[in-house]
Amino acid sequence: MDKKPEKLVPEVRFKGFTDDWEQRKLRKVACINPKTNIPDNFKYVDLESVVGTSLIKAKLTTKQLAPSRAQRVAKKGDIFYQTVRPYQKNNFLFDINNYDFQYVFSTGYAQLRSEINNYFLFSYLQRQRFVNLILRRSTGTSYPAISSKDLSEIKIIFPRNSKEQENIGKIINLIDALITLQQRKLKQLKQLKKAMLQQLFVDKNCKQPILRFKNFNDNWEERKLSDIANYRNGKAHEQYIDMNGIYTVVNSKFISTNGKVKKLVDYRMKLATQLVVNKKRHSA
Repeated sequence: MDKKPEKLVPEVRFKGFTDDWEQRKLRKVACINPKTNIPDNFKYVDLESVVGTSLIKAKLTTKQLAPSRAQRVAKKGDIFYQTVRPYQKNNFLFDINNYDFQYVFSTGYAQLRSEINNYFLFSYLQRQRFVNLILRRSTGTSYPAISSKDLSEIKIIFPRNSKEQENIGKIINLIDALITLQQRKLKQLKQLKKAMLQQLFVDKNCKQPILRFKNFNDNWEERKLSDIANYRNGKAHEQYIDMNGIYTVVNSKFISTNGKVKKLVDYRMKLATQLVVNKKRHSA
């Protein structure tokens, strides 16, 4: 018996949508690199102007002075997909409302004027699975690139219902906005921490920090590290490594930044990772 064709539906859907999604080539759902006359004055966007999904800069220039790559005249809703080193995912959905000059993008971007919901399509193009398809069709090793023609032949899967497209596009766009906000907060916190480290601590030429908590006025003192901490070398442990052990071995080789690489030991090595013991703690 022939197998039934696989249904083109996502695992998670908004309530009320049950129809299969459809598959088409990208050129069937978007106009690729539409032709437009270049304005006399405009803001030029090159490949360094977009980081992530944010436009960080644009250079004001003229038609006579701009590089020959300045060809993609932006219209609200257009998607600009970086065709050089696409793994960077430096792509931009042009949703700027008010601007004094038109924006013109480099030919290093493919310009997509979508016939389906542009937020949905942009989110789809940012998926790693789609990027992998791009890379398989790219040429070059150091600077892999794909032509706009080859890009246009790649198939995408999307819901027929425009409302479902809109809902998906909205929620992904909202999440992106929250991520951007949190990244800004993180940057501010890192800057705050750097300032605190500079002002709450002293160097060898000072006895007091620039910034202090209330009611603390005494000078700081200088000592050797060995005066305030007891250092012990760890024990040899390779013979005790046991992936069913209950104690984690902590050293530079066994712990990764994402926490996925680690080794364990059994009860016989439970003290192997105790390297630094504060003297004050022992005297308490």
